[in-house]
Amino acid sequence: MSFLCTSLFGGVGRAPARLLIQRANLSSDKDSFAVPTGGLLPPRRHAWTADLEDMRSFYTVILSPERIPVRVLFFDDHTPPIIGYSDGCSSVDKNVHGLGIVMWDVHDGTAASPDKPAGSGQWAHDACPLWFVDRCLAHTNKIICPFELYASICWMLTFRHMFKGNRRLAVYQDNGSAWSLMVHGFSDSVLMSEGGNVYHLVRAALGVDKWTEHVPSLGQMADLPSRWP
Repeated sequence: MSFLCTSLFGGVGRAPARLLIQRANLSSDKDSFAVPTGGLLPPRRHAWTADLEDMRSFYTVILSPERIPVRVLFFDDHTPPIIGYSDGCSSVDKNVHGLGIVMWDVHDGTAASPDKPAGSGQWAHDACPLWFVDRCLAHTNKIICPFELYASICWMLTFRHMFKGNRRLAVYQDNGSAWSLMVHGFSDSVLMSEGGNVYHLVRAALGVDKWTEHVPSLGQMADLPSRWP
């Protein structure tokens, strides 16, 4: 199932397949394994749970012929990609949770000058919604990784009007956990797996040709907007 989803449209559906992988790795009928809702499954390899039913419902929806998103790769496009940065900032002690995103398009015909580089840039910042903060805190106090992932989702949704014409995207991320999930679709964290599923669904729905790369924190251009009030 994981291979099928990866072949069709990138990382969509890889996170839900985690339950099947765990079940396949059970050594005996006496084994149990953790589930996203907490606790352990009954010690039977054939037990069907609510989490597995959710997984089945998810695959039923995305693998329906009229809903399968198209994974498109462009090999003859020599237009420079749109450059993006996304970052999250979180301090539970100070109750500060921010998001920052930066977009730079060097292919809009704007003349270069010493005080105005070629291309047009846009940035945005906002506080993370309280419902998302509460959702993260229900799992862990270390919520910076989900915030980083959420910022990348916001980047795609905020600047989606720039992607018309099948523009390629090169977006940079300085959080290793979020970056790995964007590339592979898997995470050991249940919270990150849920967020990663949303990330890949948004990417597939927008039909974008997006390359995600890691950047050192000192080179993260979205860091400052994420910290603005």
